[in-house]
Amino acid sequence: MTARKKKYVEVLTPRVKCFSNSQSEITFLDILYYMSGKTVSYSDKEYIVKTYGCDNLENCIEGIIVTGQNKDIPPKRNNQTGEFSALSVDIVHEKLSFGNAFLYDNKQNVLYYERNKNGCFIDTLAKFFAQNWNQNEKEHKDIKIELDFIAILRKGEYERAIKLGYYKEFFAEFTNPKAILEEMADDNSSLYGISKRCAIEAVKAKSDRFEIKMSAFSKQVNKDGLSIRTIKDYLKSVRSLLKGPMKCNVEKVRIKGYSTDPEDTSSIQAIDLVADVFSLISY
Repeated sequence: MTARKKKYVEVLTPRVKCFSNSQSEITFLDILYYMSGKTVSYSDKEYIVKTYGCDNLENCIEGIIVTGQNKDIPPKRNNQTGEFSALSVDIVHEKLSFGNAFLYDNKQNVLYYERNKNGCFIDTLAKFFAQNWNQNEKEHKDIKIELDFIAILRKGEYERAIKLGYYKEFFAEFTNPKAILEEMADDNSSLYGISKRCAIEAVKAKSDRFEIKMSAFSKQVNKDGLSIRTIKDYLKSVRSLLKGPMKCNVEKVRIKGYSTDPEDTSSIQAIDLVADVFSLISY
């Protein structure tokens, strides 16, 4: 039986900013159609963009980003001797290849993008898509774009979290502390201030990520729970982060608490605010 392999898929909203003298509006679908079939060299790697029709899903297009690498190729290792040796790759005619499969729902404007640490990161995709579009003076002389991808904030979950009357736990996980420090250099308010202090320590420790967690004891011990005003400020900060350049560094945001709505269950509610990644089991 073939071993199962876990894959991770990012769930993102493409955002296109269009700079034009006319009233032209460029969509992510326009960009996908333009990039389809192209081979692009960017940052010492080669990227091939392929798209396909999706017969099973209406308003959807699927495809793959193939990353080719023939520089800084890691060696192979002999399990018996422990010796390392170069891979037999003809760097003139061959490349190591890694794929990122994707599915784009044009109606919902949602991109499902497979994570592959050896492939094309989503921020790199945004950069070389926009660069390739903007460099085409013949077709796009008067229409320049900026492209980024926003992690999807679960609107219903956010509204539910705001309405909680008792907060038992707040948890957030961030990556790339150095980038967070640069972004928050002049902001010490609310969640930003705490993140900044944690990021400083994370950078000193050479950590790639850090977490912020606050929790209250049981209702019998802590009758008021975490400060409602403070947690609501944190939630607003998170929403702001997910709308800006920091979105890619917000990994998780979870809330636990009790609702004041009499129609809601009296048991504790766990709310996951960021719908950015889910896992798949493939064979």
